[in-house]
Amino acid sequence: MMKFRKHTQNGYRDEGFSLIEVAIGIIILGLLIGGLFQAYNIYIIQKTEDVNYKSHDRITQALALFLQEEGRFPCPADPTLIPGDADFGKGGDVNGAGQCPDALVNAGGVSIGTVPVWDLNIPFTQISDAYDNKLTYAVTTVLADAATYDGSRGITVQTATGDQNAQFVVISHGPDQKGTRPRLSASVSLPCVDGAGDGENCDWADSVVGATRARTFTDIDISRLPNTSDPNHFDDFVTYSLAMAESTLWGMSANGSNGMNIVNRDVANVGIGTDTPTSKLHVSGGDLVVSPGSTGRGGDIRADTDISASGKVKADGDIEAGNRVKARTFYYD
Repeated sequence: MMKFRKHTQNGYRDEGFSLIEVAIGIIILGLLIGGLFQAYNIYIIQKTEDVNYKSHDRITQALALFLQEEGRFPCPADPTLIPGDADFGKGGDVNGAGQCPDALVNAGGVSIGTVPVWDLNIPFTQISDAYDNKLTYAVTTVLADAATYDGSRGITVQTATGDQNAQFVVISHGPDQKGTRPRLSASVSLPCVDGAGDGENCDWADSVVGATRARTFTDIDISRLPNTSDPNHFDDFVTYSLAMAESTLWGMSANGSNGMNIVNRDVANVGIGTDTPTSKLHVSGGDLVVSPGSTGRGGDIRADTDISASGKVKADGDIEAGNRVKARTFYYD
């Protein structure tokens, strides 16, 4: 027993704590401190994830605006450059060989580098994540040229529910820093580990990159394990859709004094009232009306081949078809 002598009016008496009491106190104090550290770690993780989310959201908004204005995605910037280098954060234009010249990798129809913050007109700090490491940005190369933009999705993203096809991908490589470069460094922090859960997101940085490696990435649930080489370890934050999804499909261009042209850039079909359109424009559950409106212009229906309708075909102007006009009912004004 730990004791000390205390002087009283009647002399001295023993007071203190036993070793068992001290041990219990230490255990309780350890539990309290451990709980505080655990809560603090959770707070730090949530804070970094929030920073990454906001950063990716800002980047995707900038990509959407760039696509809307330029009719293409920007090329990736060179991730080996650092602040102060002449072309830091600049993606440039597709060259005569159909490649993004400043990308670190051009393989499998995909160009890979880092976020072109200069082209996107966003702060240079957006080139890195919450851990101050450069983000990876990959894009289907034909989409980085307005002349070849066709809406194709040349990137494969492996998810827990199956593969997804994407036009681009932005990746924060997480706290393990595998396969990424610090913002102020030209060198990779830690080498990529084949077989790890996040290995597909950094194996493109190898000296020899195959087409499949270049266009394949992974997005699964976060699972931070002590062994970062574990097949179940995954700490990357991955984005592969725009904040404004419609801007990947629709573009606008001025049409002189006649307002704006609205153009669908996708290679598939457009459905109104249906999720499974079978034609370039498929209207289900309603009518398609063509009229001159207040301008007094147009009102005609024209087709180079057939015009077919299960209901009525009606126009205030002409109905012209290069082949046949087929409908259950015809109206002539």
